[in-house]
Formats: sequence, structure tokens, C-alpha cells
Amino acid sequence: RPLAPSPYVVELLRARTNQDNGAELCVPRRFTDRLDMPLFAPTRLTPGEQVLRLLLEGCDPSPLIGTTGGDVAIFQHGLQVLQDIEGRSQRPDAYDGVVGGLDHHWQLLTTHGISPTSLEQYARCPFQYFAGQVLRLEPVRQLAREELPAQAVGELCHAVLRACYQQLLGMGWPDRAIDEESTRRVVHACSGDVFKTYAATHGTGYALTWQMAQDLVLELAAAAVRSDEEDYRATGFAPVAFEVEAEGKLNDAQPATQGPIHVKGRVDRVDRRVTPPGLRIVDYKYRHGRSMQSRDRDLTTSAIRAFRLQPPLYALLTRFHGLQPAADAMAELPQAERVEFLYLAPRWERTTERASFDQASWRKPAGNQLKRTLKALS
Repeated sequence: RPLAPSPYVVELLRARTNQDNGAELCVPRRFTDRLDMPLFAPTRLTPGEQVLRLLLEGCDPSPLIGTTGGDVAIFQHGLQVLQDIEGRSQRPDAYDGVVGGLDHHWQLLTTHGISPTSLEQYARCPFQYFAGQVLRLEPVRQLAREELPAQAVGELCHAVLRACYQQLLGMGWPDRAIDEESTRRVVHACSGDVFKTYAATHGTGYALTWQMAQDLVLELAAAAVRSDEEDYRATGFAPVAFEVEAEGKLNDAQPATQGPIHVKGRVDRVDRRVTPPGLRIVDYKYRHGRSMQSRDRDLTTSAIRAFRLQPPLYALLTRFHGLQPAADAMAELPQAERVEFLYLAPRWERTTERASFDQASWRKPAGNQLKRTLKALS
């Protein structure tokens, strides 16, 4: 870190105390303060720094941008937009976000259905939703990372668990208990293709970082299998389907002039209990933090506050694709009696934790609060 001097440099300076070492060089943080230093003479600047210097000096950097392979038209358009936005005019103009009713987007939502994830994004920040879901904007710059992003670790966990459970079910699990060593062998055997596919499509970054990420995924997958085996002994729920497309309907949470809103989702797992008959939806959640937050533990309150909308909306799903092997169409089934989050958290006190939302909550006072929340969002 710049604030922590290198111990090697400190030792070198001590060894040369009696010599003329010159003054210690301090580099200002502000770019404009650096331009007067010989170290930042124009001939030593990068092309990006040269463009910034020309802008600060009131010069047009378009020729330099074109010479270095940049898009001059986009730059000039962006500069004009920025000048308009930062102008002194107090009147609204074309850049003040007046976008109308977005009837076409609403028609798409009512026809194809809403997803809980996009609705959570809208509740968190309507502008992010507008930019991502309506304008379909994507980030133009990917930040360099020294470790695998949490989202990537979560996706790897999903893929490895799906492959593991499919093989374990073929071995008679969970009716037939499998010891810990056998579980680890199955997890390792099923993860090879998953890791190869990810490496071929996304790259791996540093070799050590990639190996650590693989070890972490293997550890979390094995812990999830052990947790599910214990849960089966207590509840009778066993996995029967994975990565299932599902649909449902949301009533009493939309304007009076609109019909029911279609809800769609891709659930990580569907569990079935034989006696008494019942279904449960399970969603994996990877958490990198140090402790479980209240919003992760109390899913009903989190839903009412629009922090976690997946559980109540998943509880409304009734049509599951491919859940019955004999039919390729959507199978009409009873609603799941509860939606459960299975947290995979390597830094928590317990590696696996569970939180659930009961279907019955919709018929309790909390259900009315949920409807008010969803009506406000719609």
C-alpha cells in the first residue's frame, strides 16, 4: 500500500544515511497537482492521461483519441451530453429522465411474467432496473480482481451440487446413508467437468487463486450434501428436480384495472416428501460475509421490506417444467408448503444455515403486508 513504506526501501535508506539521498518524493493524489512535476511531463504520460491533460487545458483531444484507436464520435457525443447536463439551465431537457409510461415494457411483464430477482432490483433502485431491464445496458469495463467474484463461486456451487445430487440419487441417497469419505469422492468426481467448462468459458485468473476457489467449492458442496442428509432424516424432504423453470400468478397486488400478474422463476431445486405428500423449493445462497444478517434469517420481514422477494413469490409457483418424467410440458402441482434458502457460508460459525418462508404466511397478517408491498412496487 502507498501508506505503508516498503521495509526493503527503509533498510536501504538507513544504510545510506551518510550519503546525499535527495528529498523524499511525495506524489499528489489529484491529477492536476501532478502536472507540474517533472515525473509527469507530457512525454511520460499514458494516452489516457494525455487526453485528460488536454481536456483540463481546454484543448480538443479528438485527434489523439483517433490516433490511439478510440471512438472519436462517441467521445464528442458524450462530451456534448456532459456539457448539457452540467449547464446552468434550470429547465428540464432531453437528459432529465422523462421516459413516459413505458407501456411496451409493462406489456412484456404482464405477458411473460416478472421474476423475483428483477423485482428486488426495482425495489432497491428503480434507476438500476431501468438501465438494466429496460435499456439493457451492460457495464463497459470489468474491474480486475485478485480472487474469483462471489457470484462466480455461487454459480460453481450450483453446478457442482446439481451434478452431485443427480449421481447421489442414482446411488439410493438419501434413503441410503453415505459416509463422509464417499461423499467427498462423489463431489470430486462430479466437479471435474464443471471446473473445466468454467475455465474454458471464463478463464481462471491466477493459478493459486483458481485452486483455492475450487477447494472452497468442493468444501461447500460436501457440507451441503451432509446438511441435506441430516435434514432428510428430520423432515422427509428429498431432492427430485434441479434448475426447474416454473410459473405462478400474483393476485390482489396490482392496480384494479389489471389482471393477475404472472410470476416466473428458475428455482435451484424442488424437494418432495412422500408422507405426508408435500413439496419444498430450495434456493442456494452463497455468502462471503463473516456473519448471518437479520435479513437473511427472517425471510418474511425481509420480504415485507422488499429486501428478499424470492421466497414469497416462489411460494406462488404452481407450474413446474419437466418435474414429471412422463410429461415434457408444465406440470400443474400444489404450491410448495415452504421456500427454503440454503446458505453456503465458509466464514460463518456454521458452513451451512437454513431459513424458510412458509406458504401459510400468505394467509396470515403478514400476507396482507406483503400484498401492500407488492402493490406499491407495481
